[in-house]
Order: sequence, then C-alpha cells, then structure tokens
Amino acid sequence: MKVLSDFVESMFFHCDGRAYWKPEHYGLLGKSFKPLTKRGNTLDGLVLESPRAKEKKKVVLYFHSAEFNREFNLPQVVFLAMAGFRVLLFDYSGCGLSTGKGTLDGLGEDAESVLGWLDGSPYKSASLTFFAQGVGCDAALQLMALHPARCNGLILESAYCSRSGWIKERWGPVIGDLAAHALQCHAPDPGSILEKVRVPILLIYPECDDFVRVGQREAVISKTRKASVWIVPGKRFLGIFADAQGKWHQDVVKFIRGTKTFG
Repeated sequence: MKVLSDFVESMFFHCDGRAYWKPEHYGLLGKSFKPLTKRGNTLDGLVLESPRAKEKKKVVLYFHSAEFNREFNLPQVVFLAMAGFRVLLFDYSGCGLSTGKGTLDGLGEDAESVLGWLDGSPYKSASLTFFAQGVGCDAALQLMALHPARCNGLILESAYCSRSGWIKERWGPVIGDLAAHALQCHAPDPGSILEKVRVPILLIYPECDDFVRVGQREAVISKTRKASVWIVPGKRFLGIFADAQGKWHQDVVKFIRGTKTFG
C-alpha cells in the first residue's frame, strides 16, 4: 500500500530542477536563503523585492503550485514586488534545488522552516500575507494551523477542500475512489483548517480551472462564508497573474495593503 500511496501522492507534485526566470529579468533584486527543516532537508528560498520599494514593511509569503519550481513560478509574483512588497519564494523538499523528498505531510514543516528563517532575519514583519496557488494552498493552510496568529491575510488560488475529493474529481469514479483510499496522508485537509481561519480571506478560481474542478471549488467556498470570492472569466490554472498586469493584479495589491498588522 505504501508504494501505491507514494504513486498517488506524486500526482500532486510536478517538480523539476531546471532554471527558469530570474529577478534580474524583471529589474528586481533577489537574495537567496537556505532554511533547514526538522527532517534535515535544505530548502532553496529567495527574497524578491524592487530596488525602488516603498512598502518593505509588508511581506508576502508565497507558496507556489508545485508545478516545476520557484523559478518557474516567479512571474506569478513579480507584480507584488513591483508594487513595493517583499516577497518570499521557496521550493518544497525535493523540488528545485531543495533536498529531500516532497510529501503532502511535509508541506507544513517546509513552510514552518521558512517562517522560522523569516522571523530570525532582518526581513521579519508585523504585516505578513500568505499567497498560495494549487498545492501551495495546502502548504499555506498547514502553516496557518501551526501558527494561526502569524498571518494577517490569506490569498488562495485554486485551492482544493480535501485531497481525496480532489483525486476523485480528477480521476473519476472507481479509479478515483481506489486512489483516494490508497493515499496515506495525516495532515488535516485544507477545508478543515480553512473553516477556522479568522483573518481576511480572498479565494480566487480561474473560470477554466483544470486543476480544481467545480465540486472542490464549491466545497472550499462553503467552508468560509465571509471570504471574498473571484471567479476570473476566461482564465486557466496559473493564467491570471502570469499575464500582463490588469484589474486582478491591482485588486490583490489593494487587498494586501488593506490588511491590518498583528502583534
């Protein structure tokens, strides 16, 4: 069963170690950092900011989609650095240049290691927003469960409510049921954490989302009645913020600027 569980779990991760986008491609600054996890894995992280930033007190912790690596996903958050925020990107264990093996249960531990590095660095901030996409939403919510008072705003794009539900919707009956049953994961499902979140929440789904299907989308929305929900017309998974800047980018910036500090 462990072999089958590992196979099912691998469907959540599509990582590689190739080189993609660099901060200098966008006229931005990048500082590397290497936090160590409790399991002894070294993570590959980056602090991204504009040399002209005026809002460096606000920090965005970005949880990428587990598609390729943080360099591939850098274009998703360039607009935030250009708006003046510091953005922390990192690769999960086994992804990009990070060591170890990526697991769903390990996402929270990876994220906690990055948060620990942040809080011990000169970049520590009393205004911290989580921005997550796809599997990254799972990681962000696991970190929320571990440190519920450490985040003052949560942005989730293409979040699933439960891992088993995501598998069943993508793989269909019978095969999906068997695969969901085989998955051995002990971390709480995103939906069970989300319903306890008390900070402002922004839920974003592209209209043509091929990562999260309608059933899981509606399940997530039902868990948090006070969240702002965007269904973005004509867009596919990871297609909203990779495009040229427009209304959606501007509204996310407004959301972050409108969050209160904690502490």
